[in-house]
Amino acid sequence: MGVLDSEMRSYNVSERKRELKEVLVAFAKHNILIEYCQGLSYYAAFLLHFFMPEDAFFILCHTIKKNRIERLFDKKLSLVSKVLSVHGRVLNLTLPEAIRKSIQVISNSSHDYSAGWYLTLFSRLSPGIYAAILDLFYTRGFPVLFHAASALVEVGHRRYITDSITEQDQRMQILFKLAEYPIPEDEFKSVMNRNMQMVSLATIEHMLYEANS
Repeated sequence: MGVLDSEMRSYNVSERKRELKEVLVAFAKHNILIEYCQGLSYYAAFLLHFFMPEDAFFILCHTIKKNRIERLFDKKLSLVSKVLSVHGRVLNLTLPEAIRKSIQVISNSSHDYSAGWYLTLFSRLSPGIYAAILDLFYTRGFPVLFHAASALVEVGHRRYITDSITEQDQRMQILFKLAEYPIPEDEFKSVMNRNMQMVSLATIEHMLYEANS
C-alpha cells in the first residue's frame, strides 16, 4: 500500500471534487460513528491524487479500522485530548532542550496547536513529506504520527521560529501553521528517523494505552 509506489493521476478540478464528494458520502454511510469529519476530507483528497475513488474509499476505511482511531474523528472528538497528552510526552523525550522549552513557553504547555495535524492525519504537509510519512504509517501504525509531529516542530521551529521573531503572538501563529510552511524533506526525514530510534513505537503504543485507560 505504499503511496510512493503509485503514480499520480491526471487532475481535473471538477472531476476531483465530484470524486471527493462520492468518497466522503460513501464513508459517512459506511461509518455511522464518524459519518462526516472535515479533517478526513484532506486525507481522502490526498489519496485521490494516487488512487481511483473505490480504492481511496477502501484505504480510508482500512486506515481508520486498522489503527482503531474511530473515536479520534467521532462527533465528540473523544480521543483528541488523549492524543495531545501523548504528543506532549513524545515531544518532551525527543525535542532538543532549547526547542522544547521554547515550545512550552509559546504554547503555555498546551498542545492544541497540533490537534489539526492529527485530525487531518498530517495530510496538509507537502506531498513529498506526507507520502514518506504514509509509507511508515501504513506499515508501522498510528504511533508513527507522533514522531512526524515532533520532527515537524523541531525542523519548523529551527527554520521559522527564530530569535528575530520576538512577538509571542507571532510565534504562536507560526506554530499553529507549521504544517503549511515549506519543510526541507531530507532534514525532516533525518529528524524523524532519529526520533524513532530515541523512542520506540511500542513505547508510544503503551503511552496511548495508558492515556486511554
